[in-house]
Amino acid sequence: MKGTPAVLALLMCFAPAGCILDLTPAELPPPACDAGECGDAPADGDAGDGDAAPDGGDPDADDAGADDAGADDAGPDDTAGEEPPACPPDDETHIYITARGVVSPVLRGPVAGLHVAAMSPLQVMSSSPVPLAAGITGTGGEFEFACMDVADVALGLIILVDDNPADGAGGTYFPTGTLVASWTSDAEKGDVAGVKAFAATGSLVGSIGALGGFDAAAGGLVLGVVVDDPSDDPLEGAVVRGTEGGGSIPILYPNGTFTALVTGGATSWTGFFVARGPITLGTFTATLGGYSFGNHPGAAKSGYCYFLSIPGDPL
Repeated sequence: MKGTPAVLALLMCFAPAGCILDLTPAELPPPACDAGECGDAPADGDAGDGDAAPDGGDPDADDAGADDAGADDAGPDDTAGEEPPACPPDDETHIYITARGVVSPVLRGPVAGLHVAAMSPLQVMSSSPVPLAAGITGTGGEFEFACMDVADVALGLIILVDDNPADGAGGTYFPTGTLVASWTSDAEKGDVAGVKAFAATGSLVGSIGALGGFDAAAGGLVLGVVVDDPSDDPLEGAVVRGTEGGGSIPILYPNGTFTALVTGGATSWTGFFVARGPITLGTFTATLGGYSFGNHPGAAKSGYCYFLSIPGDPL
């Protein structure tokens, strides 16, 4: 393999590899969890549960609508913690990588038996996206895509999550994408492990649209969070700035339960923010005293949610 790619959050309700958001508000009692839902995967990658943000789940949304035709099937990651499988050697026309991780709901929801697909960022934004590989999550939300050829894949790798079978905006989960690796050259393409692919429910997406007075499903949306790096703790009081083509992208700040918008133009204690789609290709960053932030790309189209994490480096 060729190097280790930087991990950024990108396109349509997508987030970066390894971003573990354990936002459990003290004022919200944790709901009872059935098998296969609500928990973080253990550090060793064994089946766990997919809690990724504040407690207080939401049900109802679905998959990426990605066309699975021609995709390689990839089963759940039953060998977490082991070395990735041996792949054919790279050559002038092939670069093979393996991606493994877990699915984590933005609020709460089941993580077992979900549809997952590895996608090129450019394919996700196309009218008829075709995945590099597709599969179904294990009991703890685990997935693994072995030996994918990414020689012709630009920008990075997105993991798209939906109901199984993938049903677009119907069902429990809304098609949600997480950028788990990014690259600008072949030398940066390599295996990615321990990543989290986030999933937003349809009811959560509907609630966000109701708060902002728009049809979130029709235009898509960017759902993001500002976090401390490397702890991944959410940052309160951060001001997010989005731009596209020289213009600004309006930003909304929901409270921790997505029942109201925060006044004051900054993130609540959960660090969440929302940008209304469609967005062809925007750039997002944040400002907060004591932190420095980089620029992160984000996009959104009808029927998709892009989860974007903006990590801040303490000064």
